[in-house]
Amino acid sequence: MRTRIIRIGSSQGVRIPKLYLQQTGFEEEVELDVRDNTIVISPVGRPRQGWAESFQRMAEQGDDQLLDKSSASQASWDEASGSGSQALRRSFDQSRPDYRERNQEDATLPDYFA
Repeated sequence: MRTRIIRIGSSQGVRIPKLYLQQTGFEEEVELDVRDNTIVISPVGRPRQGWAESFQRMAEQGDDQLLDKSSASQASWDEASGSGSQALRRSFDQSRPDYRERNQEDATLPDYFA
């Protein structure tokens, strides 16, 4: 299809027919690139697009196992550092400016740490 370059404010552009937009799936935002003196319009890639479907297929095929069997398990981490919430509480208390002025046991924590 041949079209004209038109003035749009202080810029220039082309009108893209609705049928072309529907066929390509372009919405409000696209990527523009120049390759070999040609303007290329591409859809904006969404981060992690298609990951959910890929993970589902991996699970169905049994291909979602850990590759590094020697890594520490959650249980061994918990045993080494106490429960996760206790470690988080210690970290929260130690990050407070008044930590040295107060006894660690009477620290008040936000509800999401309880």
